[in-house]
Amino acid sequence: EVKAILEEYDPKLKMYSLDEAYMDIMPYLEVKMNNNTMAHEAITKHLNTTASNNNLKAQLPLHEAFPDSTIHKEVQNLLNSIRQKVKDITGLSCSAGIASNFLLAKIASDFNKPDGQYFVGPTEQQIKDFVQPLSTRKVNGIGRVMEKTLYGVCGIEKVKDLFDKRAEIQYLFKPATANFLLRASIGYSDCNKHREDSVEEEDDEAIHRKGISHERTFSPISSWSDLCNRLEMITLSLVQDLRERNLMPKTVTLKVKLASFDMLTRAVTRNTAFVFDQ
Repeated sequence: EVKAILEEYDPKLKMYSLDEAYMDIMPYLEVKMNNNTMAHEAITKHLNTTASNNNLKAQLPLHEAFPDSTIHKEVQNLLNSIRQKVKDITGLSCSAGIASNFLLAKIASDFNKPDGQYFVGPTEQQIKDFVQPLSTRKVNGIGRVMEKTLYGVCGIEKVKDLFDKRAEIQYLFKPATANFLLRASIGYSDCNKHREDSVEEEDDEAIHRKGISHERTFSPISSWSDLCNRLEMITLSLVQDLRERNLMPKTVTLKVKLASFDMLTRAVTRNTAFVFDQ
């Protein structure tokens, strides 16, 4: 139901879990601001048509028609109305981040939880002012292991430290890891490489962690049998992935997020690797 609401504003919406979505609301805003008498239903229809027909006439870029202050105000008003519509229809509150890329939007969405939004300006200085005072752990893709490594090896605690010690990072880490950290230091991310699962899998891609994980988000349940059934399905899916990639792990980690959003983690390591029969 939430997805259907959000798709009215972005037909190319990306859902990364039941409680996390990434939207590009600028196409909607361009139509709305260039055609201020156009109803919401007509804009949605136009966006769906445009998504399947690239030959339709493009809207005038907003920065050519309106001052930045007006655009920024309209962006925030639109997102606020989207969140309110979700709340009115589903009863669910949601927080949101508004920024020029996925990395910044993800971080910003944590600032005014559980029912607010945070705007990060698009200029280089605005992005620096937002991201550089943050601890490195706030960056999606930097987990506990990388956080400890950065502090232990380079004394890096803040995102600004990543930038200030960029020469050391370039020298000490593998190219892919260094590039990821240096991009993060200036608040840059490649939107095309945003992954579906959470930090552990992003670490695997961006920081070459030798691991693989499967996660599912679902409504709170307390039945032990239901929880076991869910866990079995997730485990079987993970085992299938391990078989296909010919991986034999030694450590198995279980991570559980409670309805209170507290996180519990347990891990077991064996002397010999797990082997899965075909």
